[in-house]
Amino acid sequence: MRYLLFVFLPLFLILAGCSDLKDNKIYFFTKDGCPYCQKAENYISQNYPNIKIEYKDVTKNTNYILFKKCAQKFKVSKSHLGTPLICMGDDYILGWSEKSKEKFNNLIKKFKN
Repeated sequence: MRYLLFVFLPLFLILAGCSDLKDNKIYFFTKDGCPYCQKAENYISQNYPNIKIEYKDVTKNTNYILFKKCAQKFKVSKSHLGTPLICMGDDYILGWSEKSKEKFNNLIKKFKN
């Protein structure tokens, strides 16, 4: 019985602390040392300093679970999954390039108050 408690309690605590993706929030999944994450974060903070974004480090357990939920929501395969991954309601941006900037600029309009 104790064995089951030690096995399932940590799993329950991880899952209980993990929230679902909310359509009215922007989630920016990042990882330390990712140069594309840094470029995206710099661009966003310079051009949209007043937009609220939830930055999530995927190396943290509950953030990783949410990261995987985002990938599943948009059917991003494991072989293509990486950072940055930006979830914005019914849309997402994977990676960062000039096209990503354009897409972000268009999608952010929904989140401006």
